[in-house]
Amino acid sequence: MPRRTEGVRSLVEEVLRTFRKPYSEDVTDQVCNAIERNPEWLATYHSLVKELTRDVVNNWIGEYVKSEVGGRRIRQVRASGRLLTSYSKLGF
Repeated sequence: MPRRTEGVRSLVEEVLRTFRKPYSEDVTDQVCNAIERNPEWLATYHSLVKELTRDVVNNWIGEYVKSEVGGRRIRQVRASGRLLTSYSKLGF
């Protein structure tokens, strides 16, 4: 049985495939900014929000980014875009 948040995972993976390594400590913010700039990704994001709620989608974006890049949370900071209000900087 697939996770309810599998669509969020897929979106994060797709966005991260367009990034160069090594990842920045601000990779979560960068993923959300990339989603905002790409109409297809933004439509997927809004569809996921309708299905799961904004809080759930945003929380899982953070979790999946952390998991995919192998980071650990350092501290919470204000986001630069419109999708998130804050995010965790990641250490590697």
